[in-house]
Amino acid sequence: MKFLQELIDENAVKLVEYQIVIDLIREELKKHDIKAEVVLGGSAAKNTCLKNYDLDIFVRFYKNPDSDLLEVVLKNVFKKVERLHGSRDYFKIHHKGMDYEIVPVLKILRASQAENVTDVSMLHVEWVKKHLKNPEEVKLAKLFCKAQSVYGAESYINGFSGYILEILTVQYGSFMKMMEAVSRWKPGIIIDVEKHYTNRKTLMKQLNVAKLQSPIIVIDPTQKDRNAAASVTMETFCKFILAARQFLENPSKGWFVKKKFSLSDVVRESRKYYTVLNVLKVEMPEGKQDVVGSKFLKVFKFIKAQLEQNDFQVFKAGYDLEESTMWYQTQPQRLPLYTKALGPRVWAPMENLNAFIDKYDNVFLEEDHLCAIKKRKHLRAIDLIKDLVKTEYVQEKVKKIIIR
Repeated sequence: MKFLQELIDENAVKLVEYQIVIDLIREELKKHDIKAEVVLGGSAAKNTCLKNYDLDIFVRFYKNPDSDLLEVVLKNVFKKVERLHGSRDYFKIHHKGMDYEIVPVLKILRASQAENVTDVSMLHVEWVKKHLKNPEEVKLAKLFCKAQSVYGAESYINGFSGYILEILTVQYGSFMKMMEAVSRWKPGIIIDVEKHYTNRKTLMKQLNVAKLQSPIIVIDPTQKDRNAAASVTMETFCKFILAARQFLENPSKGWFVKKKFSLSDVVRESRKYYTVLNVLKVEMPEGKQDVVGSKFLKVFKFIKAQLEQNDFQVFKAGYDLEESTMWYQTQPQRLPLYTKALGPRVWAPMENLNAFIDKYDNVFLEEDHLCAIKKRKHLRAIDLIKDLVKTEYVQEKVKKIIIR
């Protein structure tokens, strides 16, 4: 398809001259007699990065990766060094207009030698470089998944990481073949490109139960006991399948462009279906994107769940993290003043029954439950949302919320 080649050409990446940064770090390590390799890592090393990429440089210690020691080395070379906290602290520097992440790792030959999850990263790089025949096919997969909001393993996305897409491209051979395969996926699909397991039964027995919960299992080629897709949710999995099926039915360049959030479209839809629309503009505190995004999503889900628990039908809800906006379409416009409270069953402990009877004036029996008529606190969704944004749960996650 001609437009696929156009996409490849339009998204061609020429890496900045990163070798000077590697050489500066390498020379400083040598001055301090620190035994370590300095290499380019991540998608840049695999030639699968898209535009607006960051550069990951791995400092591979032969033993005892030391973040404190590396910090001293980096501060001797670069003006500004930002320390970032993780399972092992790493660093961010800015050099000649480019951001670099400098990651201390242990040099290993196999995953079982890893002391930290980041130690395995270079094994991923080596495997992909060895097996991936056409990196451009991965770039197409990344562009497609980004446009469909299913790209990224971050906790607020729970989607397909770049590494998963690289594995899938090796498995299927090309982007189009991947799309054809994805369109046929069903929950329980297993991808084991290195054939670590002879059959499904063996895999299910040997893999940790926690790693079998995702709708897709992608066995890490470098680490047979790891499901690389463990964080993929059913929703993201299904979004990918639906997008692949629709794309194959009507292939076009538009599938590779993320649709911009339009509040006017949301307003138009709300008016069409006579729903009550509440839009929240959320100002988040500064921090790592994954942490900020996770907090944002938790607030969105909390408000949605509370609306439903308080008898509002959430007709439709959505959010756009880039626009820091979340919205809820609800029905009805106004709830009745009174509702029924469901109490304990008649064989519950007597103290539970008495507590319910003491709380309400008009207790009655309905089948095996005590029930009562209670007055609602919130008759309109907006009133409930106003109270929810004041709760400690929300306040500790956001900087400010404006309800439109």
